Amino acid sequence: MVKWEGEWEVVGNRFNQDMSISEFLEFMSLTMGIETDNWELRAIFTNHLPSPHPTIMHYYSARYVSGEITPPEDCTHIGWFRKDEAMEAIPYPILKEILNAIHENPKTLITGKGRVYWIKME
Repeated sequence: MVKWEGEWEVVGNRFNQDMSISEFLEFMSLTMGIETDNWELRAIFTNHLPSPHPTIMHYYSARYVSGEITPPEDCTHIGWFRKDEAMEAIPYPILKEILNAIHENPKTLITGKGRVYWIKME
């Protein structure tokens, strides 16, 4: 997981480059200093954020091959987490639900949609 804007999250990035998804996944791994393989699509969720267009989130699993992880440029920390540690560190209930569904259904593609609301705290 990576720490981004003060919160622990699963590793992710915006896919807007002119490359295949498999090339992009390899690029993401190399950005963190590691090599991975055996990528499997595990979940697809459409999130309607407070913006004009929905975001489609793809969740993949992969096998670690080699390397020492280093945080990507825009993150402050990176680390390997056991599932129970990840559930404790992640602040977003929907992300916890997605990860639990992936973990509990290893041979199933998980799909869904949701709406995210921003609440200003004063």
